[in-house]
Amino acid sequence: MLNKSESIANLVKALSALQGELKDSSKNAVNPHYKSKYSDLSEVLGNLRPLLAKNQLALSQFPSFENGIVSVTSLLAHASGEWIESTASAPATKQDVQGVGSAITYLKRYSATSIVGMASADQDDDGNSVSTVPPVIMKVPSPKIDLNGNPMKQDFRQLSDAETTKIETIIQSYAKALVLAGIKEDQTNEKVDLARSMAKSQPFDLFVKDYTAKTTRLKEMVKKTDDIPF
Repeated sequence: MLNKSESIANLVKALSALQGELKDSSKNAVNPHYKSKYSDLSEVLGNLRPLLAKNQLALSQFPSFENGIVSVTSLLAHASGEWIESTASAPATKQDVQGVGSAITYLKRYSATSIVGMASADQDDDGNSVSTVPPVIMKVPSPKIDLNGNPMKQDFRQLSDAETTKIETIIQSYAKALVLAGIKEDQTNEKVDLARSMAKSQPFDLFVKDYTAKTTRLKEMVKKTDDIPF
């Protein structure tokens, strides 16, 4: 979710000027797992800092770690006092210092490029990256009650561990299907965010049925495309 100051007129003007000079970072590192090239954090920030300073902008990033989830809050501020802020989260692949540190670096890099509108710093990895789509973070809402004042059976806090895992698996599969279907990155992110919201508001069985069907339709669309002779 994006948070911002009451007005961001000066910030938008400065960001527009920055984007007019912004160039994509060179891919100076290699991911040994996916055999793909990418721009590391120092390359990304090294390109951004002079343009940020030139346009009276400052980027600050604040990491945190809780319940296996790493988060990075990125704050883009203007000299006028205007600001925009967003938080990105992902699970640490390993629950140790190296695993958490790696996730923080990853989120810093992607958040920095996203908040200023820089193109993705990685090569296409054929959808492999979404195999680690952040799981649904189960924030407990206020209890929902029916007309008789009784807790609703599908209240989100009553999900079992098995149901929570099922939701995470479905969203990961849905996200990967979106990428393989050729859906643009920004649209994929919007659809995945919507899926997370629906997981929090829909009855569990309805969510499973709905998003399993969506994923199946996407996979069928990809299969039909692959079957077309060229």
